[in-house]
Amino acid sequence: MSRLEYRNWLLYTFAVGAPLVLHGHLLEDMDTQEDRSAHVKSIVYIAFLSIVLPVATIAIGLRIWIRLRVVGALRKDDYILILAHTINLLCTGFWMYVQVRESKYEPRSPELFAALAIPFIICIGCYVFASLFVKIAIGLFFLRIAQKKWQKYIVLVPIWVYSICIVLTLSIFVFRCGLPINAIAILGSNNCYINAGIEQPLGLNIASLNAVCDWIFAAIPIHLLLTSGRMSRDSKLSICCIIALAAAGSVVSIIRLPYFIGSTFDVRVFETNPVILFLSILETAVGTIAISLATLKPLLRIIRPMIKADAHVPEGIAQGQGGPPPKCRTDWLYTTKTDRLTSRDIDLRHMRGVGILPDITLDATNVTRDDDAREQGKDSRGGSAVTTMRSTRIEIGSIDGIVGKGYH
Repeated sequence: MSRLEYRNWLLYTFAVGAPLVLHGHLLEDMDTQEDRSAHVKSIVYIAFLSIVLPVATIAIGLRIWIRLRVVGALRKDDYILILAHTINLLCTGFWMYVQVRESKYEPRSPELFAALAIPFIICIGCYVFASLFVKIAIGLFFLRIAQKKWQKYIVLVPIWVYSICIVLTLSIFVFRCGLPINAIAILGSNNCYINAGIEQPLGLNIASLNAVCDWIFAAIPIHLLLTSGRMSRDSKLSICCIIALAAAGSVVSIIRLPYFIGSTFDVRVFETNPVILFLSILETAVGTIAISLATLKPLLRIIRPMIKADAHVPEGIAQGQGGPPPKCRTDWLYTTKTDRLTSRDIDLRHMRGVGILPDITLDATNVTRDDDAREQGKDSRGGSAVTTMRSTRIEIGSIDGIVGKGYH
């Protein structure tokens, strides 16, 4: 080879080979960048859940405290909501385990599927049951608001439809490869009885139904807002809060919809589904927070007297003339100190409403009962008893019973 030919060969090698080598380094850097990006996203997701889930736990704790303080016992929807939140925490644990352990294995490798397929499926199953129980708890909340038969059907029909659809979805997912159940085949095989692309329509269906159920439930407080002509400004504000809380969970469902596009059960399942599961956990937590906050209005009745205690000092006490003993914190339920007879006559379990709706669900039966009690107090104790009964009724009407018809 002559010197000229050798020089031309070097130029050709540099011109063609250098870009290839540079391209290879760029691809390697890109893979590293993608890995770093995925790692950062996982940290962000975990940090976000570490804030939202404790908030949901605190909200449920306050709900339980209010129930025990006012009603004296927990009810079915309370137990269902506690169970849903516990399952959602379990789902979060499995999801975090998969996220942390995934980086230890080669992407799309058999070792990855062998190690994480079962925890991944358990995570999906936990989400399904947590979402179902939260929806039932929300439905029971709105069922107590419903006063007419058609309003009850508006609540019950979506609950049944959602329950049937989500159970069928889980069954199709678990048994799509037949029996015996093979976790690795369910997540990574394209040769099962049910096509791997079924994940996309199933996910879109459940997320859409979740949002639609929340919107349908909101129709009941909207109807109360439009048809009641004797509601105060506070009552209307309370109903608007219910509508906003009902739509809170549906926002996350809508955000989750685009992530189902292109999702499938194949070797990429661990790469395409973490965001979907993260949003699913977040959706359940938001629903838990919303339905818990909807029952916390009596808590304001405890805090408000403490803040305004100095503004309500009787004039006689201010002048040193004496007066009734100061009201302790256990008397927060009443605006005035009532005698034992009056206190025993007040049965909280027959109070209407659900706590966040002040004095808009009282029917003629309640009014008649209060009138009879007022007349009885007038005959036995005179005018002061009438004042006491009116004051007590005003406060109870403001709280409007956290218990309602569902607690009879």
